[in-house]
Amino acid sequence: MKVLAIILALAVSQACTLAAQKPNDSLRVRLRTGSDWLYGRLVRSDSVNLYLRSQAQEQAIPLANVRRAQVRQHQSVARNAIVYGVGAAAGSALFFVLNPSREPLSGESKASYVATSGLAGALGGAIGALIIPNYWAGVRIRPGILPQPIAP
Repeated sequence: MKVLAIILALAVSQACTLAAQKPNDSLRVRLRTGSDWLYGRLVRSDSVNLYLRSQAQEQAIPLANVRRAQVRQHQSVARNAIVYGVGAAAGSALFFVLNPSREPLSGESKASYVATSGLAGALGGAIGALIIPNYWAGVRIRPGILPQPIAP
């Protein structure tokens, strides 16, 4: 039963990341014919064109010409701290599970070593989100539907 609850929670968290992009999101598009990125804010999308507003003008970009598109997303400091902290703690705990005869070099207990590595991972994740607060994430372009983020 607990396994089912965990799988359901993971499925719901992944489904939340697949929501469609909202108008006014920052978007960059690379066309099939050129190598430069076109930057702008998403205005709307229909079955034929993607409409971006850059500076004072709005331009229609045919969906057939879009080779790649990315949306600008914000990194959450709290989310990064949790994910990196749990990952670091789980990694060090897994090391001790796979190597039960190994002891930490510092002479501390295995549990305190796992907790310390989790705190270090959380600190690293938080600092990383503060240094690089935004990133470009790939999106799928589908006719008639606003671009959707690609699941990580």
